[in-house]
Amino acid sequence: MHFGFPRSPQWIWVGIASVFLVTLNALQVNCFGEFEYWFVLIKVVAIVCFIGIGAALIVGLGHRPALGVANFTRYGGFLPFGWRGVWLALPLVITSYMGIEVIAVTSGGLESPMPPAS
Repeated sequence: MHFGFPRSPQWIWVGIASVFLVTLNALQVNCFGEFEYWFVLIKVVAIVCFIGIGAALIVGLGHRPALGVANFTRYGGFLPFGWRGVWLALPLVITSYMGIEVIAVTSGGLESPMPPAS
């Protein structure tokens, strides 16, 4: 936000985001589910847009020439330093993925996510 509004103090944006998130978490569960639905929809639309923009850059739609797949063959080809970088990045990717999604997927397969009362 500081890039778009350079003269505004950063603490204002942090305060607005914090109040929004605390309010969102304090709502009832059904409201939280509704917000989560819309936020996931925004995420899916953004991913589809990024895929479209990437495809447009590869085939050359727009004002610039096509990038093509030449970067896979230039500079030593695909994975010029081997698989070491991929394996080093993999723990970070797995750690970033594990979170609320894993809990949601696990509980989604259960008949009743809450254990029966004794």
